[in-house]
Amino acid sequence: MKKILVPTDFSPNSLRAADYAVQLARHSHASICLVHTCNQILENAFAGQQAMINEYNESILNKARQELSNLQNSIQDTEQLTVTTHIFEGAIRPGIEKAARDLEADLVIMSTLGHAGLREWIFGSHTAGIISHSEVPVLAIPLEYEWSWPKKLLITIRDKEEAGLLRPAFKLAAAFDAEVEVAFFSDEDERTAIGFMEDARELNRLEEELHRLYPAAHVTTAHLSGHRFLETLQEHIEKQSIDILAMITHPRTLVASLFNRSLTRQMAYQSKVPLLAIPV
Repeated sequence: MKKILVPTDFSPNSLRAADYAVQLARHSHASICLVHTCNQILENAFAGQQAMINEYNESILNKARQELSNLQNSIQDTEQLTVTTHIFEGAIRPGIEKAARDLEADLVIMSTLGHAGLREWIFGSHTAGIISHSEVPVLAIPLEYEWSWPKKLLITIRDKEEAGLLRPAFKLAAAFDAEVEVAFFSDEDERTAIGFMEDARELNRLEEELHRLYPAAHVTTAHLSGHRFLETLQEHIEKQSIDILAMITHPRTLVASLFNRSLTRQMAYQSKVPLLAIPV
């Protein structure tokens, strides 16, 4: 992990995401790219108003530059880290996606709520949208999360074929020397007794594959079962004192996306611990 992208709207929650990025950068020797997307820039003006529009736009950009500089200095005054600042104009989600591509980020860390102060709105809704479309892993920091040293990372997985996709999660765990638990879920409303036995055998094959792929990691597996995946997962997170949750984001058809949120996107709203979304 060489470069961490941190989008910010300078709200307290986005600053918590920046703090998490600082902690990760310290232990992974990564640099931090602070990014602000200006979506208040005006483009069209009536005749005779262009000068006023230009003045307004420049004032918005200058304020953003100053806020970014203040945040950059506050990090560099206390940490020996490389921190750069970047401004992208336009809509928030496309701006962040462009920043991740242009800056060749390895990871995006952002909060699930920003200035709006309403759950599932503005910065938070953009976080969920970015999770759905990002080409790089996204670590979503939940509302009012307070930093604590991650000791245990939980990964949910559907089958052993996904084991090779988990490298970003294992890199994150290695940075903090955290344990990794990989969980396989069986739906009690859909699986028969034979199905549960098949799932258990799949879990054993998965554990063997994980030890082969990630020999240096401390890996355990868990077989979860219940009537509702998200509720079962939340209970397990609380019971096992999980510090980070990792999930794979799967491409979905247009019809599916119209009627159902992805499970990863739902967890971006509901999780009380940081959520790492790994794109396929």
